[in-house]
Amino acid sequence: MLTLTIPQRLRQFREDRDLFQEHIAAELGVCVNTLSRWERGVGSPRVHHIAAYARLVDKRLVIRRGQVVICDALDALPHLGELRRRAGVSLAVVRERIHCTPSTLESRERQMRRGGVRLTTLQPYLAALGYTLDLIPAAPAEQVAA
Repeated sequence: MLTLTIPQRLRQFREDRDLFQEHIAAELGVCVNTLSRWERGVGSPRVHHIAAYARLVDKRLVIRRGQVVICDALDALPHLGELRRRAGVSLAVVRERIHCTPSTLESRERQMRRGGVRLTTLQPYLAALGYTLDLIPAAPAEQVAA
């Protein structure tokens, strides 16, 4: 079975709602070509763009452990150390699992805390902790009018 990436799933949700790339791109403040690249899996969007895209199609970008939703992805970024400690994983283990040097991991964690991290950086980091990113339906009060 082919597993769709988060941007590919967002594309399906956009198309199901009859929204055009132009609308989503304008809302996100990016050009249509950039959005198209994300949806095709060619580019790597920043997590805040994906979370905003998700809201536009009535979804939430969340962090899960198994079937349990831990929190919204953007809320967790400033608190990744706490998430790592809760998972019981040391920095050395994270470095080993994502194959990077201590300085690279430190740089990535700074990016994540500031919220400027790309999806392709955050996903392996979370996987090293035993977490995944997922899209779930937004609560009715959170849904954005189309």
